Amino acid sequence: MTVSITIENLDADLLERLRGEARRRGVDVSVLAKKLIEESLPPAGEERPPPFHDLDHLAGTWSEKDVAAFHAATADFEQVDEDLWK
Repeated sequence: MTVSITIENLDADLLERLRGEARRRGVDVSVLAKKLIEESLPPAGEERPPPFHDLDHLAGTWSEKDVAAFHAATADFEQVDEDLWK
């Protein structure tokens, strides 16, 4: 069974963001809206696990120095070791 719905009272900003995202994905706004609804709801008969918040207190706590140190320490992760793929 197919049902059509109408979403009323979208503010201009939200509508423009929807249109922009639809353009970015190369789909119609209605296709994007359906996809976003599908992504936000768990499959029938399943429950979505609650979000974790155990690391929330760390968000936004790194200084520029911490970020630079992290990037320096993980820079090697960007390198591909060609010998491993032989």
